[in-house]
Amino acid sequence: MKTVLPLIIMFFISGCVSLKPRSSSVNPYKKESPLVQKLRVENANLKSQITEYEAQIRDYSGKVEELQIRLDRDQKSSAQRLGQENAELGAYKESVAALIKEKKDLADKVTKLQLENQESQLKLKKANMSLKDLMSLGDGYFDDKKWTKAVAEYQVYREKAKSVNQTKTEDYALATYKIGVCFQELNLKQEAKTFYKSVVKQNAETKAAKYAKYRLEKLK
Repeated sequence: MKTVLPLIIMFFISGCVSLKPRSSSVNPYKKESPLVQKLRVENANLKSQITEYEAQIRDYSGKVEELQIRLDRDQKSSAQRLGQENAELGAYKESVAALIKEKKDLADKVTKLQLENQESQLKLKKANMSLKDLMSLGDGYFDDKKWTKAVAEYQVYREKAKSVNQTKTEDYALATYKIGVCFQELNLKQEAKTFYKSVVKQNAETKAAKYAKYRLEKLK
């Protein structure tokens, strides 16, 4: 019995150990493109600058408040003071005015950086979008006759298509053609011709090339 009991205990211990989950060998990280990595770095730098400027603004706010208190105190007794004390009071006023200006300048920089950060976030989002989704984004503006925005989105599509060697597709040709249409609608005929000719030359076998030839004939 003394020999059997340790064997039973070892059996239960080995069974419990085998129930522990094995660590997954699957790599959870997916390699990002250089464009996405660059945008992430830019985005992180912008956030860091915003945090730094906001900290400086808080510091300036404290200094302004401190000097304002001293200024208010000195103003109450300024009638009893002469000479050097009046000069100090003037210096306090100048210091307060200078700090207020610096605070405003920093606030303007923060606002600008926040806008740049929003733009960077948007670029990062678009960098992760598929070509199909980018094309749809441009088509949405095109259908709403928002020509300038449509041009911008089609250009984003074209740039990404170039980066993955997708410039011979029907969608690429159509995006180029539609940029020409947008320029034509904006009464920029020379710019429109440039994009129509590009479609005809680089994507001659596509439907978009036929559309572009027709519009070029009309623009002569």
